[in-house]
Amino acid sequence: MLFQFDRWVNKRVALASILVIHIALSLICAHFRSLNLDEKTYFEYTVRCLKGHPERVRILDDSKTILVFPALIPRMISQIFHPGLTKNDGGIADILHGRYTILVYSVLLLLFLWLSLKKLDLPYAMLVFPLAAINPMIVNYATFINSDMAVGLFTLLLFYYGWQFFSTKKTRYLVYLSIVCGLGFVCKFSFIPVLMAFFIGGVFLFFTSFRSRSSLLFGIRSLAVVFVISVLVINLCYPTDKRFVSLRNMELKSEKFKALSQSFVGAFPLPVPQNMVQAADQLSYHSQPNLPIGDITFEGRVWLLGGLHTTPLWFYYWVLLGIKTPIFLLLLMIIGAAAAIFSYRKYPFIFLATVVALFYCAYSGYINFFQIGDRHLLAIYPLLFVVAGFAMYKLSEWLSIRQVVAFYCMGFIWLLISEGYYFPHFMPYTNEFITDKKTAHWTANVGVTDYCQSVDFAEDFIKNNPGYKKPFGDTSHNGKYAICVFRLFYDAYFGKDPKSLELWNRRPTRIERFVVLIFDEDK
Repeated sequence: MLFQFDRWVNKRVALASILVIHIALSLICAHFRSLNLDEKTYFEYTVRCLKGHPERVRILDDSKTILVFPALIPRMISQIFHPGLTKNDGGIADILHGRYTILVYSVLLLLFLWLSLKKLDLPYAMLVFPLAAINPMIVNYATFINSDMAVGLFTLLLFYYGWQFFSTKKTRYLVYLSIVCGLGFVCKFSFIPVLMAFFIGGVFLFFTSFRSRSSLLFGIRSLAVVFVISVLVINLCYPTDKRFVSLRNMELKSEKFKALSQSFVGAFPLPVPQNMVQAADQLSYHSQPNLPIGDITFEGRVWLLGGLHTTPLWFYYWVLLGIKTPIFLLLLMIIGAAAAIFSYRKYPFIFLATVVALFYCAYSGYINFFQIGDRHLLAIYPLLFVVAGFAMYKLSEWLSIRQVVAFYCMGFIWLLISEGYYFPHFMPYTNEFITDKKTAHWTANVGVTDYCQSVDFAEDFIKNNPGYKKPFGDTSHNGKYAICVFRLFYDAYFGKDPKSLELWNRRPTRIERFVVLIFDEDK
């Protein structure tokens, strides 16, 4: 039975059916999610880019990209049919409509995950594909207007086309790979550790292949092609921006870039759009300590495992991977990673996928100052599904067919119950390592369990239940309160509000949508 299901998932009709389920789940989840400030700033920056103004002039422009342009397609179509169309809602309707078209990134990600698992050509590997289509993180961020899903797509494309190029040596795959490198760089700088990991893993795996002079020259030529095409793609993404501007001729804000501009490097014209350098400069500046209040985009502290920590925190992404991934899937990922390490010569590209994922979590843990959410894991999450598919194959070698069927069926049912308990509120999903969902925010909160997805619901709850109020500034001894995890955390630790701090350390009476904390009268 399981073998037949594995073969069915290999078919295009299965791909289409599973994609339809994914799209339906994503749209339902989007309906229950409030508009997020990040969505608004991504949308607004892309509008400015399309109007020919990609300059990073606002405080939150640092991580934005033109590659969320699919979210603008509904407004573009409306404008074509109604040239004089104007709206006065601050872009809210356009952003909400844009959630439908930004789905293209998750659909493409799942398509290439299906192709990658198919290319493995290993029994039972395809069984993880349905798990990806209903995964809370992938479903939730599928309709979220930001760049993290796109980074995951480009990581998977890099893996897929790199594998195709190594297998066939066909030039077209090298060109595709090069285009992906350029797009990934434009999308988000978190793609840089992905590139680093692919390079390091590739050198380790294929070093012996370049011992001959001809092979070495082939490798150098290939890298040169990747560099040239990538730079060309980066420039084409921002056609109206200035380029070939040196650091000394730019207005810089961060100490690191100012120092760099005074070195010999600062005199060289840079062959990339000026706004890309501005983005890197802004990110560097925003990671500096003791900034003016108006320049702070992130306080540099996160709550994790019951305490407030200063970033970067080396175990941040390992913890998030451990609590945000369904346990059955996490178990498959661990088994697959261990098996890939011990069989790297026989399955080099599974090993490479493992190396990229492990390197990304380790590197970002030590280097990334902006540790503000589980969405960063999307950069390597697709590769972990490939690794999980490899695990299913290895289990079929180690266990009897009856045992494999029992393991998968029980694990799949467990996964469905775990995820179904949260549906359609997938943003705050945590697995069974956190047993008390009322206090999940004590393990991790901002950007992990709460990304401002239920702000509207919290406001409506207080309006519809006038006996409840917000705790900030309240000096009464007794009271009934309703507040989002995100707001309570900031009021308690950055607003220094005594009542908020008191409630933060108190177990809520109940929780709505897994993120709105309800406190009844003090006992």
